[in-house]
Amino acid sequence: MRETRATDTAWEGLTAEQLAEVSAVDEERLALERSRLPEETARLLTEPIYAVRSRARLWEQLIVRMEHEWAPDGRYVVDEYINDLESRDALDEIMASRPVLAVGALAELLAQLDGRFRRRTVPDGGAALRPYTRRLREDSSLGAPSLHERWLRRPINIPWL
Repeated sequence: MRETRATDTAWEGLTAEQLAEVSAVDEERLALERSRLPEETARLLTEPIYAVRSRARLWEQLIVRMEHEWAPDGRYVVDEYINDLESRDALDEIMASRPVLAVGALAELLAQLDGRFRRRTVPDGGAALRPYTRRLREDSSLGAPSLHERWLRRPINIPWL
């Protein structure tokens, strides 16, 4: 169930300039991830766990699981679902800070995957996730960050209940 055909195809369509931007983002992320580890462990980390491509793959894998009714066991841990949403948010932030990535294969991939996500979810105002994440419990009038619509939708079949 680790199929990421769309992500892998999109990566083949990235330009040299876009690949260079992805590499720069990944180098920054690697430095951040290493900074959070003991020195011995940090030296062993050769690529970021949350590389741009890894985040895109996480998003696609989530959608594939939803499309296959959460196969193989019909369950999905809510923390993993939230992590997938956060990874998708990070892709938005990366594209906003690196305009060269906001057009072309990566942008098209995310638009396609987002459409598939919307078809497998329904609006619920964040009710399904509210008990599990502070993001949805904070009062927006107090300066909590605005959330993307994906946080306010739930899977058609909620796998963590």
